[in-house]
Amino acid sequence: MIMKHLVFFFSLLANIFVFSQLATYDWRLHVSFTNPSEVATDGKTVLCAFRNGILEYDIEANETAIWSYTNYLSDVVISTVYYDQNSDSYWIGYENGNIDRVHKNTVVNIPYLKMASVLGPKKISSFSQRNGTIYAVSGLGILVINPEKNEIKETWYTNNNGDQNLKLEFLNDSLYALTSKGLYKAYKNNPILVDYAQWQPVPATTITNDSLFYTKMTLWDQQLLLIKSNEKYGNDTLLKYANGSLSYPLSGDNELKDIKIFDNKMYLVDPYGVTEYDQAFVNLERFYNYEFGSPLDMRAVVKVKENEFYIADNGAGLVKFNGNWNNKKLTPAGPPSNEFYRISARKEKLIMSAGRVSKFGASYIGAQAYTFQDETWKHYSKYNQPMLDSIHVWDLNGVAIHPKDENIMAISGCGEKYSLFIIKDNQQVSEMYGLGNSVIENFLTLQSLTCISEVQYDSKGNLWMINTHTNYPLKVLTKDGVLYKFDTGGSTKQRFVEKLLLDDDGNPWFSVPGIGIVGYFPNGTIDDASDDTYKILNEGDFTGALPNNDVTDIIKATDGKLWITTTEGFSILSNPGSVAAASYGNYNTYRPKIEFGESTEYFFGETYITCGTVDGGNRKWFGTANSGVFCLAADGYSIIHEFNTTNSKLISNNILDMEFNPKTGELFVVTSLGLTSLRTDASTGTETYDETIVFPNPVQPEYEGVVTIQGIKTDSDVKITDMAGNIVYETASNGGTAVWDCKKVTGEKVATGVYLIWTAPKEGKGRKVGKVTVIR
Repeated sequence: MIMKHLVFFFSLLANIFVFSQLATYDWRLHVSFTNPSEVATDGKTVLCAFRNGILEYDIEANETAIWSYTNYLSDVVISTVYYDQNSDSYWIGYENGNIDRVHKNTVVNIPYLKMASVLGPKKISSFSQRNGTIYAVSGLGILVINPEKNEIKETWYTNNNGDQNLKLEFLNDSLYALTSKGLYKAYKNNPILVDYAQWQPVPATTITNDSLFYTKMTLWDQQLLLIKSNEKYGNDTLLKYANGSLSYPLSGDNELKDIKIFDNKMYLVDPYGVTEYDQAFVNLERFYNYEFGSPLDMRAVVKVKENEFYIADNGAGLVKFNGNWNNKKLTPAGPPSNEFYRISARKEKLIMSAGRVSKFGASYIGAQAYTFQDETWKHYSKYNQPMLDSIHVWDLNGVAIHPKDENIMAISGCGEKYSLFIIKDNQQVSEMYGLGNSVIENFLTLQSLTCISEVQYDSKGNLWMINTHTNYPLKVLTKDGVLYKFDTGGSTKQRFVEKLLLDDDGNPWFSVPGIGIVGYFPNGTIDDASDDTYKILNEGDFTGALPNNDVTDIIKATDGKLWITTTEGFSILSNPGSVAAASYGNYNTYRPKIEFGESTEYFFGETYITCGTVDGGNRKWFGTANSGVFCLAADGYSIIHEFNTTNSKLISNNILDMEFNPKTGELFVVTSLGLTSLRTDASTGTETYDETIVFPNPVQPEYEGVVTIQGIKTDSDVKITDMAGNIVYETASNGGTAVWDCKKVTGEKVATGVYLIWTAPKEGKGRKVGKVTVIR
């Protein structure tokens, strides 16, 4: 049992000033307020559960706060939330079986099932309460919790055939456990309910059709109401189980999402509304309109008092509903989806995609991409892009921002006809390229698709791209609007081709898993292929000396070197510009080695590196398949930082992509569980000191972090002095950022006072850039 405390006032402030209060080395989780699983209330607050966070709404204060793993909760991937009046607590369940209890601003973690070495679905689907005992219903079984001790008393197993438990209800002298395939019944006073043999199936409710399954159950006036779902949209059914028989209280089918009982009335939720029924199942009222204009996609409902409901909606998030013409959206800004795969940045603007292309082809994830700038999210999908809505396209994957105009962006994906899309006004897709109007080719093993897996602009505004699984994977759309294709050799034809990077000379390099990397050299004439050359670098001793041929990423350092990551470590290409003319054996990469006693090993020699990026101090950041994130020194011979789920607030050790906001030094990390970010101690340096900031300032007595000086010249020497000019501390910046731990060079904490900050670039004149007040 683990306890954490939170003062809600600070939680609210943290969400009002999200980024300005994000200290260096702190994490934040980017919660998407879509696809809610449940909503609950204690009458004073309302909690809405989303995949990676809880949205809290304070009814009296009319304020919202976000609870997440980085600031409050014990885990990610939330499955449900429930309020129990008896224990005056909110209970939060997770897909991995973890449980949080929130009582009087304190979180108590109950990780029993999460930590248990058992196989099977651990997801907490719902909670129930009876006589002071809490019942957490998981796929494996029902956890009986003593809330006084926050301990699991025992676990009830209702069946041994794999039916997943969804809900528990008490009726007369019996317990009823709903599973995906039917009800199981046991006597409530049975002392050995841990034995599945004590639970008997209720034959009238048993489902044998694979396309049918139960999702919800509630108790109302001595009868159990069940939602039976159908894989076919709009064919769900409400069932009533009473006195041993099953009946259909309503005529017709619908797409049913939730069922609740409030004040002896039933509320049935479908995507397009909430319908209120009396005990005779007569329709009394229907909630069906949002006056703020969002499409309806309702998922759950809770009632606080007469004419005051709160609706969890897939698109709108949390909605306060006082009537069809009196309601409002309560959801703060957040990413439009939890689907992330690729990320790119230019200055302070980031663009991200949700789809993915693999060696097997498209994943058929809905076409969507997002931008994030100045704490504002913008969504691009078929729902707000008429050109995308008019075609069949999936897996928007490659993303790039024009180097001279941030309003121009390129997005690529897989489509039946088009796979490259250009946005020129930051708003709408205005150009599409594909099979009918360009040299873009179709997927050779799947003729109905054309896929562009990666895009990148060069410094002149030419857009390079990878047309994967074709005969000519490398193509370019010139700044003048002409598309060219290039022959990169037989070993790259009809293969999965993914990562693309342009070196300092504008030459494209791309990865071919199983082959290595290809460098293509247009010789300054894109429109004339006669003088072009290319080189393939692989694991051969004289043909690249890569760690292996399964290249996962290509990174360009600030000194122009290429860092090549693979499933077994990394290597460095010192002078990519010389490769075109280099002879056999003279274009090898090198791998940093480190000594272990009397032996020498390759640094990161067996590590599956999935992606990488470079910070303003030329340090290399690697994401891995199962070990989290590493920051390496500029030369690659030592680890500066290591972040994983054990030692930090990183939400997953499986990293898909990473990129920096160059100005702020915030590292955005795409993981298998969503998007999170870390404010690092490095940023891109500036030419002037016009935008230098020092934070936090003043430093309060309870603050244990570092003071950050940001917006200074690259690789500056930094001195901290007292008001008399005595040097207190000295350091060097990482790019345009330096940090100070409020200690003297001797390691002692400095006294209360005002301290001056002086910087000097490696070459040039220094100056005072700020001051900071420290309060002890």
